[in-house]
Amino acid sequence: MKKIFRDYRDAINSFSGNAKLFLVALFILSMSQGGFNTIFNLYLSSGGIRNSVIGYIISMGGIGAAIMSIPSGILSDRIGRKKVLLFGATLIPLTLLISAITINPKILFISYLVYGAAGAILRITTNPFLAENSGIYERVHLFSLAFISTMLGNMTGSFLSGRIGNLFTTNEFLSMRYSLIFFALISSLSFIFLLIIKEIKRERDIEKLKMTLKEDLSVAVKFITQRGLIALGAGFIVPFFNLYFSQVFGLKPESIGNIFSVMSIFFFVFAFFGPHLSKKIGIVKSVVFFELASLPFLVILGNRPPLTLAILSFWIRGGLMNSVAPLNSTLLMNLISEERRGTIQSFANLVWNILRSVGTFFGGILIEKKGFGLNFYITLIIYSTTILIYYLMFSKYEKVLSQKKG
Repeated sequence: MKKIFRDYRDAINSFSGNAKLFLVALFILSMSQGGFNTIFNLYLSSGGIRNSVIGYIISMGGIGAAIMSIPSGILSDRIGRKKVLLFGATLIPLTLLISAITINPKILFISYLVYGAAGAILRITTNPFLAENSGIYERVHLFSLAFISTMLGNMTGSFLSGRIGNLFTTNEFLSMRYSLIFFALISSLSFIFLLIIKEIKRERDIEKLKMTLKEDLSVAVKFITQRGLIALGAGFIVPFFNLYFSQVFGLKPESIGNIFSVMSIFFFVFAFFGPHLSKKIGIVKSVVFFELASLPFLVILGNRPPLTLAILSFWIRGGLMNSVAPLNSTLLMNLISEERRGTIQSFANLVWNILRSVGTFFGGILIEKKGFGLNFYITLIIYSTTILIYYLMFSKYEKVLSQKKG
């Protein structure tokens, strides 16, 4: 354990000022979005919006992300990461605020479309930015800390989501609306930290880009295929977990906020040990281990267990599945040429959001007609298949990473 902390300490000491500023901005955005997302579905449901319509609204976020995915990746490679990050950090507070002050489905379709686009801008630019501001030795720790910062932000936001509304002596619907407005305003603070970041100027090496094209495309196609399938499976159930606890167990927004906030601790714990495990058995085997270990908990949740077991399964499943994100990000950024990182990340994000939206769209319909159980098993089948595909496609790249480090 001491060695793990020492490795993190050494890595943090080597981080650039840009990386540290970005981690703060990431925490603020994650707190705002985590709190907002925890109660947004409940807010719409309390306002009389049907589950299927809620699914349509959420799916618009994925469509917006898909529309903006390619342009934002290309722009970040061409005009610089900072400008693109600032644009996204401007749109998010605006769209969150609009989504908080109305339950008109037509307006929400549009605002969530733009919100999804803004989120895509930040997600696509994050990994290339972190890779650009780190060396290969510290990169896995930086990606892990970025993930942990996101999780701590989500945990804080989820914890606050059920409590901010209690400060107002009004009905449940308005309490949630005031909470959503609060998170929209807080998110605007991230702009300040991103503004301080110093842009790194890069020269495009055309000859090097031509030489690495085939290898980059091969890695990109494999990675995008695997992550796209995971997104499809996740779409069937992950966006509906708050409704699952509300409608199956009858929990109130404050209790659901508590559950979601504690889940972030599990994200934190598993992600914290990710770099250490990857040093022992490699990134690919670490990802496979975490994802396989999460599958039994989908079965438990799909069989309507007692509340305590459902909550524990929800925490562990989420922690295991989400902890692989920094490992996958490190793998992709290490294998792709610097000049193509933003563009390839954008294509990966495009496929992710399209397939996640497809899963969410049909997931909402299935839940309304059949309940939640079937969706868990659909996700289980998709995840199981994808884990096998991932191992077969990426196990050989461990040697490539070893050679780069050596």
